Formats: sequence, structure tokens, C-alpha cells
Amino acid sequence: MAAAAAATSLLLRRQRNLHAPHLLLLRAAISSSRALPQEPALSPDATAPDPVGAAPLPPNPSTGSPFYGENWRNPAAANPPSSLLPAVVAGGPFAAHNPMAAYSATLDAAGLKETFAKYMAEQRWGDMKQLFEFWVRSLDAATGKPNRPDVDLFNHYLRANLMAGALPHELLDLADHMREFDIEPNTASHNLVLKSMVAAQEADGAEKLVERMLQTGTLPDDESYNLLVGLLIRQNRVDSALNMPEIWEVGPIGISHREMQEAAFEANNSKLALFSLEFLARWIVRGENAKPPVQLSVNEGLVISALSAAGRTFNTDLLNAAWSLLRKSLRQKRAPTPETYLAKIYAHSSIGQLQRAFGTLREFENAYGNSEDIDLELFSPFTSLHPLVVACSKGGFTKLDSTEEACNVFDHILSIGVKPNATTYSLLVDAHIVNKDPKAALAVIDQMVAAGFTPSKDTLKKVRRRCSRESDFDSDEKVQSLAKQFNYRMGGENRRELL
Repeated sequence: MAAAAAATSLLLRRQRNLHAPHLLLLRAAISSSRALPQEPALSPDATAPDPVGAAPLPPNPSTGSPFYGENWRNPAAANPPSSLLPAVVAGGPFAAHNPMAAYSATLDAAGLKETFAKYMAEQRWGDMKQLFEFWVRSLDAATGKPNRPDVDLFNHYLRANLMAGALPHELLDLADHMREFDIEPNTASHNLVLKSMVAAQEADGAEKLVERMLQTGTLPDDESYNLLVGLLIRQNRVDSALNMPEIWEVGPIGISHREMQEAAFEANNSKLALFSLEFLARWIVRGENAKPPVQLSVNEGLVISALSAAGRTFNTDLLNAAWSLLRKSLRQKRAPTPETYLAKIYAHSSIGQLQRAFGTLREFENAYGNSEDIDLELFSPFTSLHPLVVACSKGGFTKLDSTEEACNVFDHILSIGVKPNATTYSLLVDAHIVNKDPKAALAVIDQMVAAGFTPSKDTLKKVRRRCSRESDFDSDEKVQSLAKQFNYRMGGENRRELL
């Protein structure tokens, strides 16, 4: 064992002696070289993402732009799938081969508006759309940032789509995409959408759009209400329009009143017709109060239509409003036309206002009765005045305020050449019975018999009943004589008196 240990120790000493010169040379080389300068460095953040494979990003050059997200090198990554305009890198090969794209790169916002004005005058709606779409994809030459349209520029784009035939839902989508540019649709934007709905006859959508405008604080203007009211009226949805008080607070300033009134008259909507006449009356008053005053007037044909509608709807307020509006328009410079008088007579007759009807007839006669140019057929009871004759034959005399007025009406009928019939006499008899005057009733019966008519059994019974109640025995005997003359068995009134 001791001999083996001694042999191993001798071998190690020999190996150390062989490598000693090389160790001395290495030590000398290290000690003779200059030390390199070193600076302290911060340790990397343990929470930072792995930068391997990711290029460093500079600051975002287009803050707020819809075409640039967090990664400015990939504009398409910032666009959602529903974005209005696809992202195209400015200066790319596509833009280089499209003249409109190259032209858009030379325009600022003011230059684009001037170009739009030219295109609109020439009705180049397709070019307007294309130029706008390229312009918003381009970068501003002055700032290097993407072009950002304001609400007026975007409204030009909406108008171009409207004139190009875009559907309402397409314009709604375009208006919603305005928010991608940090702008909100204004009243003019919604009016363009309303125009497309009017063209497509989408009344429900137009109503909902106006309601949404009110809810979101974008107040509709006169044009908004005019578009909606016109659409509702053309679809005979007058009640829907009248149920929106916001419309009538501002008044349909720009809507065609002729169109509104014609729709009201055709639909026999007296409420809308009355509103339109009241608005025209205020319009005339505003003209009179202006400085200098302006004398405004309405077409007399419109008044005739209003009077006819009043007769069909039995509306006294509409009749009075139409006649008052006509008086304001004529300003006592001339009398109304014969057609207007006849329309008023018809309205009063339909409503049952016979006293006023004959009053209007007297005005008509005073204005045109002695005129040589007037057609006498206008006073004919068989043509022009036939509605008045019919009204007198339907219990009209009993609707008058007094029996004297009924007699005056009867005399007037005779004076204008109307030949009374049995019904006319019977109605006048009824008027005297209501007035508790059996003697006058019998006098009319005598005239009736003299004219060749036979009083009915029911008429004689009415007269006898009135004689009994008034204790007029002389008149009762005359009734009995008439009953014998016409072979009527009158019977007793005991059961009736008992009831």
C-alpha cells in the first residue's frame, strides 16, 4: 500500500512540471491587457411581453382615426367587419392605378367641398361617392394623418347615396357609421334618411325615426315634420299625424297646404281641414301685421272644397271657418262667386240650418239676382237649389226656430218657383202643431187641398189631438168634416189618453 501511494505522488509531480510554462504565459497575458469600460444597466421587467418576433411600434400617428388601431402598420386590423369603408393603405399600388384615388390625395376638406358643389350641379352622384370614399382613405398631405370628414362633408356623401337610389336601411347604416369618425348625425342627416323613406313609402319607419330624434336630443326641424306629415297624409293616415302634438306645435310651414287640404277633404277629415284653414287665417294676419303690410288671400276654389266637406261631415265649425277665411281674403272688394254661395247653401242644408241656408240664398239673390250675365239655372230649385228643397222635405220646417220662420221659408220656396208637394204641406202642418196652433194647421190643410193634394189620416189625427189639448172644439169639428170628406175612420183617442 505504501509503495502504491508513493508511485502516484511521483506521477502527479511530473504532470504539474510539464504544464507549468503554459500557465505562466496565460497569467502574463491576462495581467498585461487593458480593462474594458462597463456601464450599469437596468434589469428587464419581468412582466413585459416577450419581444421575440414583434417589431417595435412608434407612437400612434392617427389618434382617433377609424383606420388605425394599436398597430399603425396594419390599418385593416383597426376596422371592424361592419366598418363603412374598407381600409386601403395610402400610396399603395391600388391608389396609383385609380385616377380618382390620386385626385383625392390632393384635396383638403375645403377643396373637397368645392368639388362636391361642382359635382352636385352636374349631378355626378357616383363620382361624389367614389371621391369621398377615396378621400377618407387617404392621408392629409400637410399633417400626414388620415383625412377626417366633418358632418357637412358626410351629409354630402349621404345625399349622393340618396340621389343614387340608396334604400332607407342603407342610408340608416351609413348615418350610423358617422360615429366611426367621431361625429354624430345631425338633423340634416336624418332628413336625408327621411327623404329616402318618403320615396319608399315607409311611414312606420319615418315615424320611428322622428321619435328617435326626439329621444336622442336631435330636434326635428320644419323639414322633418313636413316630410313626415306629407307621407302620412298621402297614405291616408291623418289620425297618426294628428296624434303627434310636436308636429302642430311648429306647424307644417313648408308642406304643400294644397296637398294637405285636398287629402283632408277627400278623407272627410274635418279636424285636419279645420286646422289647415286656421293656419291660413294666421298666415293672412301675419301679412297684414308686416311692415309694409302684405295683402294675402286664398284661392276661392279651396273655400268651396272646404264648404263641401263641411256639408258632408255636418261640421258647423268648418263651415264658419271657411266662410270667415273667404271674407278675409276678399276684404269686401267683391262678392263671393255664385258657386261659393251654392256650396254654403248646401252645407247649411245638410247640417239642417235652414234659416241660415235661406239667409245665404237671400244674399245670393241680392248679389246676382239682377245681373244680366248670371245664368238663371243657378236659382233653379230642380238643379242648383235642389239640396235645399230636399232638406225642406226632410222635416226641415220643424227645425226652424219659430213657426213664423217656417212660413217665411215656405213663402220663399213659392217665390223662387218651387212647387210644394204633399210632403211640403205636411211638414208645415207639423210646424204649426208644434207651435200649438191648430187653426193655422187647418189653414195649411185647406191650401193643400186647394193645390190638389190629400192630407194623410195621420196628419188629421195630429191636428185633432192638438185641438183636444187646446180645447179648440171649432177646429176639432172641422177636422171631423175633413175626415168624412176623405172617408177616414178616425177612431177614438181613449186608449192614447189613458196611456
